[in-house]
Amino acid sequence: MKSVLIFILLLPFQVFAKVWNSNRSWNEQAESEYAKWMSNQGPDLFRKLGIATDCADAIIGVRWIFARTHDLPAANTLGDGSVFSSQSAQYDSLPTHAEIEKDQRFLKALRRVLLETSTRTLYVDSYLVSLNRFALAPGAFYLRPGDEMGHAELVARFDLSGMGFPITFFASTVPAKVRDLLVYPFLKVHAPDALLRNGFRRLRWPIETAQGVRLKAALEMPWFSQEQYQINSKMPFDELVFQRLGISLDSGDKLQALAVALIERFQARAQIVQESLQKCIPQP
Repeated sequence: MKSVLIFILLLPFQVFAKVWNSNRSWNEQAESEYAKWMSNQGPDLFRKLGIATDCADAIIGVRWIFARTHDLPAANTLGDGSVFSSQSAQYDSLPTHAEIEKDQRFLKALRRVLLETSTRTLYVDSYLVSLNRFALAPGAFYLRPGDEMGHAELVARFDLSGMGFPITFFASTVPAKVRDLLVYPFLKVHAPDALLRNGFRRLRWPIETAQGVRLKAALEMPWFSQEQYQINSKMPFDELVFQRLGISLDSGDKLQALAVALIERFQARAQIVQESLQKCIPQP
């Protein structure tokens, strides 16, 4: 009789187990911690966890990993318009673990989120930011959801010392696969366009309520601004951003960074082409 009573008492906790328990809320301090944490991550983060990514997955995945390891909530809009969050009990039958690479419940939930999100849902879950050092710190991303493919690039490094390149992106690509993220500098000539909906953005904060999880309105988020769509300067967009950050970058440094980025892109594309040929052309 006692064993039956214990089982009944424990049953609600098993049924309603979350992906993880969060005892903190997102705020500017948490964003500062996120920026510092992101600066210490390498491009091999997802490869070490065995998680396949495309470009939107990289943005969403790092946020979920950070939230999971820092007792913060995470939530994203899925392709069907529903919001999936760390409060979900859908995977409560799977075991959890303190070490993230052994946390089956978390990894299963994360893979579901990455599978059912895209640059378009990322646009819904984020907001346009002002061009200052707080808004553009690591964790921000440049999103281009307006064309057929879309693309997202994560700000991973932020150097205001004048010794390194000011903004460095991490990015994944299609098809989704387990890979090291691409690493390249922020170099964009054209300013963001409201019709294309592109530009620097940050993720809105999930708020846990008795009715579930909702995302904080964009207008209520710190650093919200539409100034990227109001630029009248003929200066290249990257130079304008660096100017706003108080950084001067000469043309030699910019050309060197561009050369390094192009070489890396060609190498990555060559590998994809080679893999495609191996699959499409019958082997003797």
